[in-house]
Amino acid sequence: MAEVTTRFGVTYADVPLLQTLTDGEGDSLENDVVLSDTEQHLVLSVTLEQYTKLLSAALNGANRHWPDNYIEVIYPLIKAGKVSGSICTAIAECIADSESGTYSALEDWLLDQLQNNTDVTNIINGAGGDQSTPIAANSAELGADCDLDILYGFTSQLTGMMNTVVTDFYQKLEEKTNFVEVAGIVSAQVPVVSQYVSYVEFILDSVRDAYLSNYDLAYEQEVACGLFCIAQDNENCSLTWEEVTDYFAGRISATSALETLSDLLVFIVAGSWSGTEFCDLSLLVFAFIMRIGAVWSGIDLHVLQAIVAKFWNDPDSDWMTVCDCGYETVYDWNQSDHMGWNPVVGQWGTAEAWYSSGLPTLQCRIDRTFTAFDGLKQVDAYGRGSIEAGWTLQVTVTHGGGQDILTTPTKTAGQWFGVTLPAARNGVTYIEYLIHTQDGHTVNIDQMRLSGVGDNPPPVP
Repeated sequence: MAEVTTRFGVTYADVPLLQTLTDGEGDSLENDVVLSDTEQHLVLSVTLEQYTKLLSAALNGANRHWPDNYIEVIYPLIKAGKVSGSICTAIAECIADSESGTYSALEDWLLDQLQNNTDVTNIINGAGGDQSTPIAANSAELGADCDLDILYGFTSQLTGMMNTVVTDFYQKLEEKTNFVEVAGIVSAQVPVVSQYVSYVEFILDSVRDAYLSNYDLAYEQEVACGLFCIAQDNENCSLTWEEVTDYFAGRISATSALETLSDLLVFIVAGSWSGTEFCDLSLLVFAFIMRIGAVWSGIDLHVLQAIVAKFWNDPDSDWMTVCDCGYETVYDWNQSDHMGWNPVVGQWGTAEAWYSSGLPTLQCRIDRTFTAFDGLKQVDAYGRGSIEAGWTLQVTVTHGGGQDILTTPTKTAGQWFGVTLPAARNGVTYIEYLIHTQDGHTVNIDQMRLSGVGDNPPPVP
């Protein structure tokens, strides 16, 4: 018989020989938990295979030795495999226990983070984390409201606020002519920028005066409409600093330079700018700094939230006359899903494309009846067949003011081709595509596209 061994007060024998744990590094009798009659937490770290074998062994052993209540015997092991909030409470109590050592260790860790973690110290000092990843609170919506008057009132005031803070900053530099004076103001007003000497010099030499001379009401209205259109396109008509940043970056083709603030400022300094582009890049820098949670002229996340909240209380209907947001709806139909369109004359040459018929009609024709929609300006088709110059597409549009029947030459395969309506048409209820072909040739339509303006577009696919 093998040597009798005792652990946790349990004596076991009848084993062929003493076994060595292959994954028991650091294990010894000395680091066993001292158990008592009071319930205690044990840490059970197992894989599915380990837990299955352990539970199976316990079940069989308990059934053998305590057949009358073997489930009760092994239930603590079963309970260990259940989700329980008691362990969370125990962890919280352990952290709060000043004598456990955990509290002191956590305090030491927190002090180290506050003093030595660059991301943490950057946020404390107004530098915005690692200057690339937006902090969570600034990734949230600035607000949301699909009442378009309220939405435009918001984007209009948001644009004005951005101009105000940028203008105030540049005006503080207006009488300064040397780098040392400018650097001191920049450090106080926009600390995260002060470490980029070339950009500070760029502000002094080029941006300051160009911004103040090019920002006008027409530009402000254009930006307010641009942000309005972005928000209107979102499911709940919301806007975030990330979207504001992307908007201005798109205006100066800087979307590839948004990884970090350093990337953006290097891109700007290396560029060649003119006119309102100086306004775009200035507002882009402000939006990026807000996006990463840094500070501009005393404005940080908490101040900004209070300011922006007021912008939703001043509706403005001017968007109806000054904003042309536009829509573009593409119907990529196929044989199993017509997306509301009717294949009238022709045949399915493939599962994706409706081809022209043979003799005698030599036509490819589709149409659709709509619940009235507005603002239609362009009707296009995409063809993938042997479309050749000389054949024509005829488009019929029935709308609230009458009917347009327009024609245009078709183009080579794999291109959009279509007609532009004389003016934006409202109350559109019917559209027909008709292409005539020649004997021995084919033409097809595999996508339809409707483009226009306004807030009552055609139904989405």
